[in-house]
This record gives sequence, C-alpha cells and structure tokens, in this order.
Amino acid sequence: MLDKDVSIVNLNPYTWRNLGRILGLGKYNKNLYVLYDNNGVVINTYSDGVNIILKETLIQNVECYAKKTLKEHNDIQRIYLLTQTSHL
Repeated sequence: MLDKDVSIVNLNPYTWRNLGRILGLGKYNKNLYVLYDNNGVVINTYSDGVNIILKETLIQNVECYAKKTLKEHNDIQRIYLLTQTSHL
C-alpha cells in the first residue's frame, strides 16, 4: 500500500499510463493508435491490450473513419489517428 503523502516525480509516460491499472485507480481507458501516411494508407496500428483488426486500410475522411472504427469496436474508448509526419 502506498502512503497517502507519496510523491511520484519524473515518472516516464509508459510507467505512468500503467500505474493507474496497477493501483486500480479507476476505469482503464483502452486506446487505439492508427498511423497513416499522406495518402491515407494505414501503416501501423497499436492498441492498449486490445486485439483490434481493422477492416479498412485507407483513411479518406478522418472523422468518419474514427466514428466508424469506434462503432465497430465498442471496447475502445479513444482513437488517435496520427499522420506519418505528425511527430516532426
């Protein structure tokens, strides 16, 4: 058990994301990350512990794609659509 006055400083994002699940701090959000190129072609996907198989591999309209994917996979709470150049 953690002390009520514990202070966690400079924790890396991966550990922080999993800390809530380990400590049971509320509902765990299941996220889906979709990386696509400038032509809308899906390059890669990653999900937080959820096995997701995407039927569509081409993104023409980001908003429609996100809504449709969330509707098809009700176990996903959030979807992040990232362009290949968004990290620059």
